[in-house]
Amino acid sequence: MKQEFKTMHGNEYSTPQAVFNYFNKIYNFTHDLAASDLNYKCNNYFTMENDSLSKDWHKLEGYLWLNPPYSPLRPWIEKAQKEADLGAKVCLLVPPFLNTKYIHNRLPNKIIYIVGRLAFEREGQAQKGNTKDSVLLVFNDDVVRGASSWLSRSELLKETLC
Repeated sequence: MKQEFKTMHGNEYSTPQAVFNYFNKIYNFTHDLAASDLNYKCNNYFTMENDSLSKDWHKLEGYLWLNPPYSPLRPWIEKAQKEADLGAKVCLLVPPFLNTKYIHNRLPNKIIYIVGRLAFEREGQAQKGNTKDSVLLVFNDDVVRGASSWLSRSELLKETLC
């Protein structure tokens, strides 16, 4: 069960609050699809025990936030693609692995490239040393599929904590 949530050092990080706040102002997220009781970003959230990958995301209202475990990442992207085809609105914060075959099965409507690496959090503290860039993949935005933009880390981090 839940290979996708397997506890590994690399999967225990959470989204920096300022990053979430920035995108939440745009999308007003209703659910956090991969969280823990310690790092959830929305009042409605799924933990390892809830097994988000077995849920029908397209039945959830509004935009859904997803900063999935990066190992393995593929099941999360494929689930977002499938659910987007059924009408789900999903925003994924992931490394820009855009050259993999499976990402092309269903391209996001919008890709926001984040310039500057993010310091993800662990137990509420920012962690240095992130070796991966980040993108936000937006499925079922009101833009034509394939739109992209760039956003600087400094712009993201201007957001104040809620």
